[in-house]
Amino acid sequence: METSKAQSETEILLMTAKAEASATTTRAEAQRIRLTAESEGTRALIAAENSRTGELMHMQLEQYRLDRMPEIIGQLVKPAEKIDSIRIHQVTGFGGSTNLNGTGGGHGGGGDASKPPMTQVMDSILGMALQMPALKSIGESIGVDLASAAQATKSTDAASSEPAPAGPKSRPA
Repeated sequence: METSKAQSETEILLMTAKAEASATTTRAEAQRIRLTAESEGTRALIAAENSRTGELMHMQLEQYRLDRMPEIIGQLVKPAEKIDSIRIHQVTGFGGSTNLNGTGGGHGGGGDASKPPMTQVMDSILGMALQMPALKSIGESIGVDLASAAQATKSTDAASSEPAPAGPKSRPA
């Protein structure tokens, strides 16, 4: 009985060993197939990347740059966050000249005669719009309020431009 029991245990161990060997072989074969498939996929990706045209690579590079643009601009703006104020200490063009070398304007704000009158008017308005904040800043730094001076000038101009009251009208005979 013991012999048959030992024989049965031996057969069970043999079958277990064969089953484990078969399972190991199956797992190894499955892993080999999986790795082969991965390497084939990687090989195909590399072949596809190597066959790209220069235009496609340039487009992908530009796309990468555009994707990174918010981060780049954020880094560029960081130093500007530390600026408290900006003061202008030199203003050119008060004589009606819009060029740095002094040519082009002349006194009285006549502007360049070759420009159409509407362009001269727009240049003059834009020049004044750019100069007024600088003049206000200079006035503030020396203690003069140019805004109130400008308001006083406007009220004086408005009073002098009102028509005089008309007297009784007479009809021509």
